[in-house]
Amino acid sequence: MSSEVFSFISFGGIGETGFNSYLFTVNGKKFLVDFGIAMPTPFMPSTSTIVPDVESMKELFKNISGIIFTHGHEDHIGAYHYFKDFFKKVPVIASPLTLELINIKLKESGKTQIKNYIPIEGVNTKISLNGLDFNFFKTKHSIPQSYGLYFKTPLGCIVFTSDFKEIYNLKKIPENPFILFFDATNSEIKENKEEAEVNKNIEKLFKETRGAIIVSTFSTNLERISKIIKLSKKYNRKIFISGKNLEKSIQIGKKLKIFDNFTAENFEKINKYKREDVLILTTGTQGERYSSLNFISMGNFKGFKIKEGDTVIISSSIIPRNEIYIYDMINRLSEKGAMVYYAKTDDIHTSGHASLKELSKVLSYFNPKHIVPIHGEHRQLSMARRFIHLKKDTGLSILKPNPGDEYIFNSKSDITIKKHTVKKLYVDEDSNEFISLYVIKERKKLSEGGIILIEIGDEITILSYGFLDNNSNFFDTLKDYVILKFKTYKSENLNKSYVKESLEKDVKSFIKKRINKKPYVVINLMGD
Repeated sequence: MSSEVFSFISFGGIGETGFNSYLFTVNGKKFLVDFGIAMPTPFMPSTSTIVPDVESMKELFKNISGIIFTHGHEDHIGAYHYFKDFFKKVPVIASPLTLELINIKLKESGKTQIKNYIPIEGVNTKISLNGLDFNFFKTKHSIPQSYGLYFKTPLGCIVFTSDFKEIYNLKKIPENPFILFFDATNSEIKENKEEAEVNKNIEKLFKETRGAIIVSTFSTNLERISKIIKLSKKYNRKIFISGKNLEKSIQIGKKLKIFDNFTAENFEKINKYKREDVLILTTGTQGERYSSLNFISMGNFKGFKIKEGDTVIISSSIIPRNEIYIYDMINRLSEKGAMVYYAKTDDIHTSGHASLKELSKVLSYFNPKHIVPIHGEHRQLSMARRFIHLKKDTGLSILKPNPGDEYIFNSKSDITIKKHTVKKLYVDEDSNEFISLYVIKERKKLSEGGIILIEIGDEITILSYGFLDNNSNFFDTLKDYVILKFKTYKSENLNKSYVKESLEKDVKSFIKKRINKKPYVVINLMGD
């Protein structure tokens, strides 16, 4: 019987947006590539972040030789600071920028900075760790210092592109890997806009705008931020920055000399300048509730108000499921007189992920035995598989793992799939505490059906919140029903807790049948 020589397991990033994290094992030596978060859906009230439940999967995470972070986006690094204590002795391999972004999160959460650190620097870097050699190649993405990697196994080379728009020095990477993991995010897009075209279009808006200019982009898109700063200098606009994460990214960018030094103005003095001299650089591209751009759209933000003639440039892609928040924000800005430019209507953003045009070049170069499309929802992965079939030999093996599927290869390349349950933790938006999916479901239920409070003593009192107006005639019908049911239970001399539970079930059933609603029902039995 052949022994296991290589395995991999995805904890996320396959069939979903975000949550990118992969565990690789070579001859018993384990290492983790990325450890990211996912963003909540609109159906998860007051939830800020979703992270892996490390405690429930601690056997898988035991004895890891190292953690590799391919770049500094939240969906690749965002979960680490929550579980730093679990991984405190594990070496971290990352670029200087990625390290800075992780350390900021550690500092904010009151945890010690990373000390056991190995830097990825330059175009091609080789790092040895616990007898394994990792070769890193530089990629073009929407954040500087992004890398893919490859490493050897007894079965051949594994190439992992991570997120990329372009791979530098492609021909220095082994062209016949055993497995190729590649970014499928933009497999629905034939061709990306050119960065030069985007810059030209944004500069045109700087030339034409006679009011204030507000530019919103991702806080980690340092290349775009650098371009905006240069345009502001060129057109003599004072720079005002709003957004905690953006301010931190700019500080890091200055420290690492990613862009030239500059001085931002105090936001409180913004109204002392003519509007044609004002540039606001901010976050909030996804319509986030507490973002500066969202507050600006609502009216007065730190003394600044949108006026007729102002220009708002939202230079980012739309993350799936955020559409409702983004368009609501754009509607508010437009109503107040701003001209709003965004990626769906104007060429003012280009993606940091490879389109089919770029993917074609990459797939033409590599001849893997197995291929795994990653970093996409199911529709994107399906499109990627279809594209692979068009470009490559039909005999190519396309693996289709789901999160939690461990693909185990023996020395003869035979595959065994072992299923693991990937559990998730949800982070409360205000307290930053972990909450269960049960709590989220209860919140959703309350938001949809409201709550009914029924107090039964000498009299019966019914109050409701978010259900129906309390003067509704329905409550008279409900009260009569409760009186009847309570008399029945009381006559049978039943246990008080049993009566309470039974009444709650009865009331829910009665309301559902009568008006097809599902409120949260709480009954309080007074007295003995």
